[in-house]
Amino acid sequence: MRRLGLDTSHTLFIQLSFEQKVPPMKIAQYLAAAAFVVASAVHAQPVITRLLSSGGSTAGGESIYLMGTFPAGVPTVNIGGSTATVQLSTPTSILCLTPAGVGADLAVQVIIAGQSSNTVQYSYDMPRILNVNPFTGPTSGFFQIVITGTDFGANPIVTIGGVPISGSMTSPTTFSGLVMPGQGTSLPIVVDNGGQTNTTTPRFFHYNSPSLTSIVAPFNPTQGNGIITLNGSNFGQTPLVNVGTQVVAPIPSSVTATSLQFRMPAGVGTNIPVYLRIGDSTSNILNVSYSPPIISAVLSPNVPTAGGTLVELLGSNFGPASSATIFFDNLPVTTHHMSSGQTSLKFILPSGEGLNRPIRVNVAGQFSNQQLLDYDPPELFSLEPSSVSVTGSDLLHLSGNNFGLNPVVRINGVFTPIISYTHTSITCRPPALTPGIKQVEVVVGTHTSAPRDLLYTCPADFNGDGSVDFFDYLDFVDVYSAPC
Repeated sequence: MRRLGLDTSHTLFIQLSFEQKVPPMKIAQYLAAAAFVVASAVHAQPVITRLLSSGGSTAGGESIYLMGTFPAGVPTVNIGGSTATVQLSTPTSILCLTPAGVGADLAVQVIIAGQSSNTVQYSYDMPRILNVNPFTGPTSGFFQIVITGTDFGANPIVTIGGVPISGSMTSPTTFSGLVMPGQGTSLPIVVDNGGQTNTTTPRFFHYNSPSLTSIVAPFNPTQGNGIITLNGSNFGQTPLVNVGTQVVAPIPSSVTATSLQFRMPAGVGTNIPVYLRIGDSTSNILNVSYSPPIISAVLSPNVPTAGGTLVELLGSNFGPASSATIFFDNLPVTTHHMSSGQTSLKFILPSGEGLNRPIRVNVAGQFSNQQLLDYDPPELFSLEPSSVSVTGSDLLHLSGNNFGLNPVVRINGVFTPIISYTHTSITCRPPALTPGIKQVEVVVGTHTSAPRDLLYTCPADFNGDGSVDFFDYLDFVDVYSAPC
């Protein structure tokens, strides 16, 4: 019998054909059927029905037990595109060891004689962080951080607050990298190995809080825009300056890890608290004061003792009108208002008198330098009447200006009793003096008016006997020891 190089099944069909004298057509049918059976047995598709594993270490070496239907042949097991090591295979099971890898829900497939099975899923363990050293650091960054744990994989992506760390695995359980400049506290440290992260072992990194050591404010006008310098450490990347209740951005080009500059907002006062806010961190507090007010000039066309004229003060750092108080002659002036630019104050002059009346400005507790103002001197325009009796029995009316608050009238140096007065008029009773022209002066403080002439005359009926005669003269000489 000739076997024609066929397998046992083919040989059987041929042998039967010759022995039983089967027609050639039947023989061909038998051969085709036999070939199909052989092909089906050799090229059947493997089927995975269940997967059991001993673990999911990213280092690999874990046992996987696949159950199903596996045709004869040498199986290849792929896990996420990597080949596992097959240790044992039967028609219903395959035992293999996992390769090193990362990721979750990876496709597991068996290939036998070019036929691929269905896929099932296998997941490597997610990374776990056990320790971080250090877990705090300066905002300037560029220092080493060491993170230890398990299942980091070969090339994990490590971030702090979302910012990647440049580094690598220095051992199967240790990642070492360089922390970049940053800011903030409670920043999550995330190790990502193929989409899986350390959600079960969260860890956090804290940049150091900012610290202020000094504040430099050589000139800080109340209208703002004065440049202030802060010195310290851990200023971060996007610091904000709190000045009292106001928030100010620093000058961008000035920001370093240890210093920055900002422009002061408009304001007034002393010991204004200043601190930095960087992310959710705040610095200690230092204090800055606005420059005190300065009076450079006092402008007024005239300064009458009656007051009422507008006086303007020129200078700087007067602040808004509501914060400035003018002190004139050491008393606060209530009638004043602000002009433009915080460099001018105007007020209504109160009544007064004298020289060197002090003027100062108080802005939120800071006093300016002192300027002096002189009230105008008294002016005597006229006397009514122009002549009085030597007996001192007449009333004299003086008209003029700037008679002040406490005027004094002198007639030939003799103080004269004043009955009433205003800033423009005085009524007094001249003293008894000898006949002749006398000098009348008004004294206000240290000012004395120019004198006016007043004529003293003898009375016609000195002794009051009803007639003007020689006896009046004699009686007058007897009383005043002077001729009349």
